Amino acid sequence: MALVKKRPAYLMALVKKAPALAEKYGLAQHEKKVNDLFKKSKLELRHVKMTWDADAITAIAAASPPEAEASADDTPQAPQDRFAGGHQVQLNFEAIGGRKGDGELTEFTILDYLTTALEAIPAESDQGQRYAEVSGLLELKGEVGSGEDAKLESNVVRKWSQVTVKADKSIAKADLKTALQQMAKRMDESPVFDEVNSFASSVANEMRVSAVLAMAVSLLAIVAYIWLRFQRVTFGLAAVVALVHDVLVVLGMVALGAQLSGYGFGRALALVDFKINLAMIAAFLTIVGYSLNDTIVVFDRIREVRGKNPALTKEMVNNSLNQTLSRTLLTSLTTLLVVGILYVWGGEGIHGFAFCLVIGVLVGTYSSIYVASPTLLWLMNRSQKTQAVGRGGKPATA
Repeated sequence: MALVKKRPAYLMALVKKAPALAEKYGLAQHEKKVNDLFKKSKLELRHVKMTWDADAITAIAAASPPEAEASADDTPQAPQDRFAGGHQVQLNFEAIGGRKGDGELTEFTILDYLTTALEAIPAESDQGQRYAEVSGLLELKGEVGSGEDAKLESNVVRKWSQVTVKADKSIAKADLKTALQQMAKRMDESPVFDEVNSFASSVANEMRVSAVLAMAVSLLAIVAYIWLRFQRVTFGLAAVVALVHDVLVVLGMVALGAQLSGYGFGRALALVDFKINLAMIAAFLTIVGYSLNDTIVVFDRIREVRGKNPALTKEMVNNSLNQTLSRTLLTSLTTLLVVGILYVWGGEGIHGFAFCLVIGVLVGTYSSIYVASPTLLWLMNRSQKTQAVGRGGKPATA
């Protein structure tokens, strides 16, 4: 099911040329020309003007230090604002020539405009950026708009016509003023396209069902492949037990990382409030494939050591693990080095994906040795005991 209708290529190319056309023909003529073309796709450009008072950028007062001796009737102090020492300003948005409510913008759009303007400020040496990473240095609070009615609904995109922006103390007042001026100029010269990053619950349910179905089908296919490869279904079942173990442990670590992200320890490890999205599902499937590769290598050596012996003993499993241990550890360390670099320097877009892979490589290596092999030993011995009892004999002991 398509969520958003794609805009025709010629329309997007025209929008990219908007600043040049605006200068050549004038903004009003340019907007009319582009709007005429957008009628074919039933889309209308939305033009929003931002107003703000440059003298209204105020400092956020820091909490006063506690007195040496507190009186008995002192009331508990409110927690200190993490933006104390920084600055705040109120922004207003109004649609130009549109309907009432067209001037409202999403929180993401407003922060994206301001973040882009701050990151464009050059460093004092004119080399590089003064603010290379603005994420976490800004906070937005909606004051007026339809977002007030949607505060209690998690699956609704909140829009505002008036917001209060707080900036961290590391952002100078002059730089904040410059960024707001550039933001207002950009909004005057170009139309606004909101990005929708929240969907209805029915879409979320559909994605959830698709993700679970993909995992289930992949596990069934793995059992079938290993069954054919090793001529015993017990090999496939033992491998799936290890894979389910890996996915559940990684899923638990994702939840734990989200809980620890608000503490100093979690921030030191670059943990954030991870969300299960399509990138995370791709990471889980990648973990399944990586762990399965290690497990098949171990199982193949177990089959070679076992030979034509009908029984599988602990000594056979230990010998097989010892023979493949160096290969398993070297491969895992090499892979862990790569995914570790992705986690630290890969950027926000793949941060959750890289986190899952880091945990998955560690857990997958562990499960190939300590989960898959003991499970295989237990299943094969249990199968032999069941067959022996069914024939009326005594179960063989390994």
